Amino acid sequence: MPNLTKPEQRKRILLFFPGLVDKLRGGVLYKQQAIAQAFLRSGCAVDLITFSTAGAFYNDTCVYSFSSIKLIRRLQYHLFCWSRINHILRGDYSLVWSRAPLPSPLYVRHVALIRRINKSAIIILEYGNYPYTNELSILAKIVYLFFRFSEDRLHSIVNYAITYSPTPVVSGLKEITFSNGVDTGAISWTPTYYNIDAELRMICVSSLLQWHGFDRIIHGISIYLQSSPKVQIHLDVVGDGPDQARLMQLVSNYNLSDYIEFHGFVDGLRLDSLYRDSHICISSLAMHRIGLMHASSLKNREYASRGLPIVMSAKDTDFPESLPWVLYVSQTDDPLDIAKIHDFAVGVYRREGISASIRQYAESNLNWDAKILNLINQISL
Repeated sequence: MPNLTKPEQRKRILLFFPGLVDKLRGGVLYKQQAIAQAFLRSGCAVDLITFSTAGAFYNDTCVYSFSSIKLIRRLQYHLFCWSRINHILRGDYSLVWSRAPLPSPLYVRHVALIRRINKSAIIILEYGNYPYTNELSILAKIVYLFFRFSEDRLHSIVNYAITYSPTPVVSGLKEITFSNGVDTGAISWTPTYYNIDAELRMICVSSLLQWHGFDRIIHGISIYLQSSPKVQIHLDVVGDGPDQARLMQLVSNYNLSDYIEFHGFVDGLRLDSLYRDSHICISSLAMHRIGLMHASSLKNREYASRGLPIVMSAKDTDFPESLPWVLYVSQTDDPLDIAKIHDFAVGVYRREGISASIRQYAESNLNWDAKILNLINQISL
């Protein structure tokens, strides 16, 4: 991890995104690093508190190491690492940005300490979505309800919330108009091979969770193939997660293994190759299952950076329906209409230079630099 602190700069930012994530697969960690770099380029100094399955880090320094045993590691994270982190906090932050974990007294005590030693700091609490109880496991819901009082206390300490909702959803907190970004410079782009008339190659790159709704496209492919189409169909599923076994069983039940391939977690050159072989990217298709009709998905922004058209269901303010390379589908559990997606793809690729146009849109509208400058202006940092 690069040293992100530049003492000569005037504004100092603290970013910390709690949560136990694999450092090799942590989209949240990638996002935190990208935000930090954008703040640096805006003229700020940045400190990072990061968490992974390896431990808790302050910039380059590991301040608490976690056990390789999952249960012990969870106890260390929830009960013991916070006191160590509190010892290294500074008192000269202008802005503190924390991604909200499940509420707990220890986390709230940590934020309260930040407020006590940084009385004039602006503190932002980021929710991936809110309320988020629909996406919690039964055990997590019990924990949430048990510590619900901590959330009220937390909201009384911070200044702003980020929720990615077009309307206010957190009672008693000012909400910042904000959407996720992407570091386009870190994402390779190679124009796709456009043999679209004879085949349709689709890709989804995501953690496999039931609210991403990839069962909808599996059902859709099954229905489409019953009509003996002339167009060949292929779907690459990149990622893993709790819904993987169910999705793989669905593919097996429909005898679709020749058309749908599960790759597991993939990155680097192999991921680049899969993107180059694809015509269309599939985004989340069932956010409505957890009560969300709007989202700000990181995967949408990566897809656009790859210069590829996108199929999505939840509304995303950065991707208006007027964009010719975005196809919104219904926010239902209905199977996807694969013939309609193929017609959409054919229409998109008839536009000369469309891949370069999509990439240019990402560079102009989705980069983290523009997102962070907009935030700085909103909060008058």
